[in-house]
Amino acid sequence: MGPEAVLKMRCAFWAIGIMAILPGVFHPVPEAPFCIQEKTPLLSPESTAIEKRLLALANKERETRGLPPLHFSDGLAGLARRHSADMASSGTLSHLSSSGESLQDRLVQAGFLFEKAGENIARSETYVADLIHRSLMESPEHRESLLDPDCDTVGIGVVETKEGSYFVTQDFVRGIRVLSEKEAKARVAGRIQEWRSARAFPPLLFREDADRLAQEYAKARIAETQIPSHAGLQREIDMFTVFTPSLGGLDERSFHIDDPGYDEGGLGVSFGRPRSNPGGAYCVVVVLYPRNKYILLTDSERDGLIRGTVNSMRQKSGLGSLEADEYLDKEAARVAARISSGGSSAAPRLSGLPRVSVFAFRSNDLERVPREIEEIVLAPQLNRIGLHVLFTRMDSAPAGEFLVVGIVR
Repeated sequence: MGPEAVLKMRCAFWAIGIMAILPGVFHPVPEAPFCIQEKTPLLSPESTAIEKRLLALANKERETRGLPPLHFSDGLAGLARRHSADMASSGTLSHLSSSGESLQDRLVQAGFLFEKAGENIARSETYVADLIHRSLMESPEHRESLLDPDCDTVGIGVVETKEGSYFVTQDFVRGIRVLSEKEAKARVAGRIQEWRSARAFPPLLFREDADRLAQEYAKARIAETQIPSHAGLQREIDMFTVFTPSLGGLDERSFHIDDPGYDEGGLGVSFGRPRSNPGGAYCVVVVLYPRNKYILLTDSERDGLIRGTVNSMRQKSGLGSLEADEYLDKEAARVAARISSGGSSAAPRLSGLPRVSVFAFRSNDLERVPREIEEIVLAPQLNRIGLHVLFTRMDSAPAGEFLVVGIVR
């Protein structure tokens, strides 16, 4: 066979393996070898016909392997054609444009939102799409891009040079569907409750103040502006932040949802283009309130903690321990209910119980007694004590606190 009976197609490319968290990582591969094909007719069809045929062939390959088809994007095709034209004008096969812009740069400048992107480029001396496609499939790296299950959209651009050769660009992306703030928060909140249900935890209670803080924080992080303060929450919080282009890939361990030590919190979700994710990403912020360690104790266990603290104080002062009194316990419960309904922590006088002292205080630490209470419980003549501990929520303490009522005699 003489030289006039064959033609050569030269293919080269870089596959772009862009991770979901950090788009734009390029992996260069060696140039593919010359691909010898049979001679084809000299008449050239329109470039758009080559593009359509390359799309059909790519999707046929994917269909035979059970992969979803690639959706053709006119906007992405326009980007691919401009890159092919740029390569044709310079006569250079490169993933960088003549002005030095990468695929990621071109996608961002054109306004595309994507969590993953890749590109095949080739220069061919034939316009026969089947031969171009076959040569691409024979190259492991080109083949990997064409059959990538994580990409769902493609733009193909074919440009013919004056000399009759063709520059081909195939741009692949996995696009991002941007949800409204309300939709995004509802989806993440649903996942959080599913995670907790799977572990037999009660649903997380989302508080309005924590939601507001989490949303402000998410917006500030995505816009890379000043972070808001959370000093006014009146309670210790833990905050967890994740940037992700896809809400479907969230992991409960990123937010410590698998920790039973949390029962209340807040959620914020904001979308944008932070520098770490120029293709677009959600910033998900979860604010969690550490659960008070005394919440899960029984009433008698809470009473026992207070009684133990009081008796420890008396022993250090050389005094005898106070014995639990069931009748005084009941009276203390009645007083606690009365104080709770009235919102005051002042200890009332009990006319029906002579020679007794009543104390009351609010706290989140049941192993500490306020100094003003020490004077009451350290009276030498005392020998009996009744206690009741009640968990309450008030405007002044929206996260809740314990009301402790004691009666001693």
